[in-house]
Amino acid sequence: MTAAPTLTRRLAALATDRGESPAVTDGTQSVGFSDLRERADAVASGLAGAGVRAGDRVVMLARNRVELFEVLFGCARIGAVFTAMNWRLTEADLRELIADSGARVAFVESAFAGAVPAGVDRVEFGAGYDSWRSAGADRRDDRGDGGAAADDSDAVVLQFYTSGTTGRPKGVEISHDNLAYLVRAGERWQLGPDRVAAAAMPFFHMGGSAWGLVTILLGGTCRVIDDFDPEAYLAVVETERVTNALLAPTMLQMLLDAPSVEARDLSSLTSIAYGSAPITPALLARIREVFAVPLLQLYGLTETCGGIVQLDDDDHRGELLTSVGRPYPWVEVTIADPEGNPVDVAETGEIWVRSPQCSRGYWRNPEATADLIGADGWLRTGDAGSVTAEGYLFVTDRIKDMVITGGENVYPSEVERVLAEHPDVADLAVFGVSDAVWGEAVTAAVVLRPGGDVDGPELIEWMRPRIAGYMRPKTVHVMDDLPRNPAGKILKRDLRAVVEAGSDGAGR
Repeated sequence: MTAAPTLTRRLAALATDRGESPAVTDGTQSVGFSDLRERADAVASGLAGAGVRAGDRVVMLARNRVELFEVLFGCARIGAVFTAMNWRLTEADLRELIADSGARVAFVESAFAGAVPAGVDRVEFGAGYDSWRSAGADRRDDRGDGGAAADDSDAVVLQFYTSGTTGRPKGVEISHDNLAYLVRAGERWQLGPDRVAAAAMPFFHMGGSAWGLVTILLGGTCRVIDDFDPEAYLAVVETERVTNALLAPTMLQMLLDAPSVEARDLSSLTSIAYGSAPITPALLARIREVFAVPLLQLYGLTETCGGIVQLDDDDHRGELLTSVGRPYPWVEVTIADPEGNPVDVAETGEIWVRSPQCSRGYWRNPEATADLIGADGWLRTGDAGSVTAEGYLFVTDRIKDMVITGGENVYPSEVERVLAEHPDVADLAVFGVSDAVWGEAVTAAVVLRPGGDVDGPELIEWMRPRIAGYMRPKTVHVMDDLPRNPAGKILKRDLRAVVEAGSDGAGR
């Protein structure tokens, strides 16, 4: 692949080709492609006037909003690096991450302004931001061109901090070249001109921002949703004729449980993409029944610049329902044992990937980067899985989530698939807790469906004929809910800590 066009060049072409066609809207304001370019240029001028130069980080601390894209493209215009922060973190954590980024300017909603450290210029959305952007528009000659970095496809343009489910968040660097491959993936997500894609996943995660950004870069309309509410989401799909959706399995379950779902006209939908967490066959069947559209499962990491493996709608059948699909043509996948040697077909090991779509590593963290990417370019995902002879990837678990009990390896997802078949179980997680006899004990936490009436011992007994004894949970905790991060992933370390502390939060 030849050098990819930078985001600035892509937006310039779209402004010419798509003009006033809507690029991004939130239901109250709609910004066309040419207007988006004008706004981005104004932001670039404002940043240059504030002393931001190529390679500097610029922070955004806000819920999903239209302005994200004009700030992002404005950063790209001068070679700066757009860095979205997780506003759900504590102020202390945010101050630490902003300091780690070295940002000179932070764009924030007023509710999060207290998290911006002293010495960082703060621009608050609302009247203050509008005035700041207008001032930038008045002095465009001061913008500069950002130097070589602004037109270097290998330059970093985005930075996302990992969610921290397994440790301290690290800043993942994403280049224009990485995004060029993600755009190619977006064509496989059925995005393109005249498509309207609902963007409800949080923009401070790679998945949320990538979905909206790729929609725009392919000439479609990104419908920004700042807070996911099932009834409001369904109303947007119906009234604004949304064609494409990206949702976590928990969000899909919430939509199916919404009282109005069956009465809505959702015929505009052409596909639903999902990812970030496992999904049960029962939930998939219900999705097909209610939405009756093609389903696309995506697998990827922040470090892989989003989705790199896809399960197409035609493959949603039989045993493949538990697969995440096959890698894109520009992605290599291998399965390695703990010594880094390839394992045989269908054997379980760590999933390694190699692709020009993958990040170069972590911001200011060479040690973590060396742990992530080997000298031969293979990126270690930390996920356990296997690959069939036909190339289908099965993700078993996080390597660190594997339970070693009595010398046997137990992958929680294998237990979860069985337990999910119980009609009273709505949500669940399987994990290991310390045990004096077994080393670790297989443990489950479940949330029951409304009206469900079963306790832990009954669930264990129900599993007895369905799964090997060493894999069967020693205890099952019935809980009111399970802790999740904003991307919908269950925080098993939090569950483990609660259970080991002896307070399981059980609803009974």
